[in-house]
Amino acid sequence: MRKDPLQLVKMLADISELEKSQYVATSMMQLSAEKQRLALLEQYLEEYCQGSAPDTIVDIGKLTSSRGFIDALTKAVVEQSDQVARLSQQFEQRLDTWRAAKAKSTAVDSFASRKQQSRMLEESRREQSSLDEAGRWNQSSR
Repeated sequence: MRKDPLQLVKMLADISELEKSQYVATSMMQLSAEKQRLALLEQYLEEYCQGSAPDTIVDIGKLTSSRGFIDALTKAVVEQSDQVARLSQQFEQRLDTWRAAKAKSTAVDSFASRKQQSRMLEESRREQSSLDEAGRWNQSSR
């Protein structure tokens, strides 16, 4: 028996939707991890800035080293913020792509269902027509 071409289209749409959902899940996990990393960097920067209040005796070497470390931490926070923004945009794009694949899959499912109902209705009409014809034949042969 030959497979219904519509079933093949439905299967392909379902596979595409599944692939897209996996991309969304992966992207969501990456974004979450990078947001956590950003939060840790921001927390560490805040704690370090609060903890590096100048002592009563200023050691220029210590002050320079502390300032350099704060600058490096600030740069890391900015870079991580950029990374989070890029991943957030990527997540939104993948989510939009998944939504489109889901809509297509749903449309194919709906069409397949209507097509099946139409086939069943046609089959029912044929059966009724055959029964009506047999009934007329039996009445005319009496």
